[in-house]
Amino acid sequence: MVNKFFLVLLITAAINSGMGIIIPILPNLLVEYGFSVVGLSLPFVSLVVARIIIKPYTGQLLTKFTGRVLLIVSSMLYVGVFVVYSYVETKEVFIMLRFFEGLVEGVVGVVVTDMAIAYSNGRDNQGFLMGLFSSSFGLGFLLGPLIGSLVYDAYGIKQMFWAGAGIGIISLVASILLTHEEKKAPVTKYRGIFKVTWDARKYLGLYAPSILRRGLLFSFMIIVPLFSVDRLDLDKTDIGYLFVLSAIITTSLMPITGKLADRIDPRVITVMGLLLMGVSLIGISIVASYEHFLGLYVIETLSFAFMLPAATKIFASEVSSDPDRPIIIGAFTGLIEVITLGLAVVLPAVYSYNTGAPWVLLGMACLFSALPFIQRKNVPEEVVIAAEQNTNT
Repeated sequence: MVNKFFLVLLITAAINSGMGIIIPILPNLLVEYGFSVVGLSLPFVSLVVARIIIKPYTGQLLTKFTGRVLLIVSSMLYVGVFVVYSYVETKEVFIMLRFFEGLVEGVVGVVVTDMAIAYSNGRDNQGFLMGLFSSSFGLGFLLGPLIGSLVYDAYGIKQMFWAGAGIGIISLVASILLTHEEKKAPVTKYRGIFKVTWDARKYLGLYAPSILRRGLLFSFMIIVPLFSVDRLDLDKTDIGYLFVLSAIITTSLMPITGKLADRIDPRVITVMGLLLMGVSLIGISIVASYEHFLGLYVIETLSFAFMLPAATKIFASEVSSDPDRPIIIGAFTGLIEVITLGLAVVLPAVYSYNTGAPWVLLGMACLFSALPFIQRKNVPEEVVIAAEQNTNT
């Protein structure tokens, strides 16, 4: 079981690396494919729209095929997409490929999340395992741009896409090694995605920290560069270091903080982490020096690294025995993409109104996300044992 879990981690890191490998050369696409500055957002929008479309339905695919089969097929398609990227000469085809890439990444994202929950359920070190799973996302986003930059600088854009295909092969091999998967995900009689999602709204508050993980990362990508130049007078190199620092902190700490969630009430860790994140982000809205900004930025990052494994453990424990789990995960991860797309529209407008307002908005989101965990009561141990016995039966 543990070996399977680490294969899931490898697949998660690999796919996220391939996703980030294109980031360093996005400005070059202005020249390579003739995009305007405004039009450069189209490949991103295409990717997100594809994920929004496919993620809610991936849970239903998991009731017809095993996760291993979906990962093998998705990894093969992923390799193919990156190979074709290297031969693209028009922006229209590039946008189409980004859409197809989004479909593949959407399927993989739902499958690895479902597998991570299934493989860690009932284990004494579930917090540690979920910390590793959360860390694998950060590791992928850290390695992807680094690999993309190194290969592009040394060999060029075509070889960079081939490097992405190579990363896809790593995911394919890991997927093939996921042998002897027990069975397809158990789901009750199909009642429709929207019906299942509505019935699963009780889990949504517990899933909020996972929404924050993606929402904050994307928000920082938009407002940190703007804020750093307008308020802190930083150059581009310093801005890049901020993202590297954040990725290193979260990637290295989450396995450790996950262990902490196995020993201390994860609800307490989650609440404290979210509250510290909210206060730190609101505090950034009024800073005027780089030193104060960096201090609050590091506090927010550390709080996030402590909070996410604990919160993910709580969600995984609650949803693991639900027969509609795959569809719920697909719908919730699809909601993340919708929110991301909304942030792309809202945040620049809010920032243009007031440079500190986006930080207040994000801080308030963290504070409100703590409410479901504050109100939540710990489930008695005998109830948990009974639920596990029913699931095994």
